[in-house]
Amino acid sequence: MAKKSLLFDTSTVISLVTNNMLWVLPELKKKFDGRFLVAPAVYQEMIKVPMNSRKYKFEAMVVCEYIHHGHIKVCDNIKLEPKTDAMMSLTNSIYKIKERNLNLFHRGEMDTVVLAMALGNSAIATDERSTRMLIEDPKRLAKILSMKLHAKVKIQKDKLKQFREKVGKMQVLRSTEIGMLAIEHGLLDEFYAHHTKQDVVDAVLWGLKTRGCAISGEEIDGYIQLASKKT
Repeated sequence: MAKKSLLFDTSTVISLVTNNMLWVLPELKKKFDGRFLVAPAVYQEMIKVPMNSRKYKFEAMVVCEYIHHGHIKVCDNIKLEPKTDAMMSLTNSIYKIKERNLNLFHRGEMDTVVLAMALGNSAIATDERSTRMLIEDPKRLAKILSMKLHAKVKIQKDKLKQFREKVGKMQVLRSTEIGMLAIEHGLLDEFYAHHTKQDVVDAVLWGLKTRGCAISGEEIDGYIQLASKKT
């Protein structure tokens, strides 16, 4: 059986590093007993591009150290470009508004999906709502987009069928699930000396939400209630 892999999209890594939570990954990796990987396009987005800017240069340097120490590995030994091009063309033709395709999906996200397909036995971590919902609940995504854009968003059923046949059942995590795993595995226990578990859950999840993770306030409340039952 292929070794388990968790593939990180740019969005999840950014949420973690800007919330000062990237340090949980090495500890979770030990418990995961698998590989933490990023696709080449993700490396380009989260290291190469920001290293040439002043706004996110320090965050890029922090992530770079985690890569240098082997906590996250860049998987560049599989040729992804043609398949990623095809996947981007497919996914960006699934949703239409007024007979125009909605270009919702970017290269880093699709490189991650394609790499997960190539490796098998893999899950992906993305904070991008569109990518996660395309995999988990594409009809609901169409409804959300319709409300946001104030116009009917249609699904090209043949394109969606092609996508589902290619991707199959793929597990999707967000930075908030990673934060909860860190809490459940005791990595944040030191905070309980002065704070309740509910407060820690609230702080972690809202911190990640405000830094880009697509999670609702209702979902966060659910996690807090669950934490209160376990204390």
